[in-house]
Amino acid sequence: MNARGFTLIELLVVMVVLGLVMAVAPLALFERMPGAETKAAARELGAAMRALRSESIRHNQPLALTVDLQARQWSAPSRPARSFPKTAEIGLIIAANEIPDDGVGRVTFYPDGTTSGGTITLSQGERRYHVAVDWLTGQVDVGE
Repeated sequence: MNARGFTLIELLVVMVVLGLVMAVAPLALFERMPGAETKAAARELGAAMRALRSESIRHNQPLALTVDLQARQWSAPSRPARSFPKTAEIGLIIAANEIPDDGVGRVTFYPDGTTSGGTITLSQGERRYHVAVDWLTGQVDVGE
């Protein structure tokens, strides 16, 4: 008697192979997209700055985002410190009075919505991502 169809073992083998392919494919694609991690870090930094500005206005107190170039990380009040991507170069343009220590700078957000302003640049190879904060309006822009 010739039965047509697949055995349970054959179906399980196919499901395991498909699961492995789906687990490995995103990793391979991520490695082929240079700058993806740096772009994501710039967007995350921009979102944190927007949230910090809102918190400053809501709590009626100045709050600062601190960038430590030597430790390659940034931090903000009530948030854990976040690291910059290992492959990214970091540039910082801020007001002179916002540099408390060598290699450390900050962008301060004030309760009236203004900021000390500045630009943080993350670059990897040819790609550059700028997180710019307008000192007067407090608007945060993330762009290439």
